[in-house]
Amino acid sequence: MPIQFSCFISYRHSSVKSGAGYVQDFVDGFEEELARWVNYPISFDQRRLQVADFIDESLSAKMYGSAAMVVLYTPNYFSTAKPFCSREYFGMLELERQRVQNLPGTYQHGLIIPIALRDQATMVKQILSAEQQWGAAKQLPVRNRLGLSFEQFSKKKQLQPGGILNTQLQTICQVIRDRENAFEALVQAGRDPFIESNKWTLPAEQDIRPWVNGLLGFVTTQLPSKAA
Repeated sequence: MPIQFSCFISYRHSSVKSGAGYVQDFVDGFEEELARWVNYPISFDQRRLQVADFIDESLSAKMYGSAAMVVLYTPNYFSTAKPFCSREYFGMLELERQRVQNLPGTYQHGLIIPIALRDQATMVKQILSAEQQWGAAKQLPVRNRLGLSFEQFSKKKQLQPGGILNTQLQTICQVIRDRENAFEALVQAGRDPFIESNKWTLPAEQDIRPWVNGLLGFVTTQLPSKAA
């Protein structure tokens, strides 16, 4: 099937009511601007705002049908206690590995857009660790993924036209539009990368747990060499 969503929003549930409103305000402002750039809606699981312990596994189909993934990072995004966000992150790394290789040879863009709502410095370190472990396991070169800071964000109007964060947000919207266009061209050429949505699932918790432990610094992870 063709693209369903311009991007999938991956975020960690907050146990406090104000945290849920904070995320909702960001997504509302983001969605308003993004709608001026793309043809497809976002995939945002609002139920996660209210119910922390019961995550709908069917979200994997929505991620599979998305041209990109936006990570709304907070310091507890990667977690051993609640690993669903980690499963989403490593799941999109796998989709990225499968899909980008089918795009034109000059296409060097990733499909994950990390946005720090808190603590960009830690986000950059953890994402680099994830990339290193993933690259070693899949025998892929490690790339430094750009992580953007929206730590100034406090209210929706900052993201709207004239707001202090709107210009930075427009840059992200352009990136998502470019990915959407690239996949649309692939679909039109008869090489649909979204065709097996009923077969793809998120990686299991036990499969990604060692990597999460590694990037959180809980264990020293011995990465396999490329010759292994």
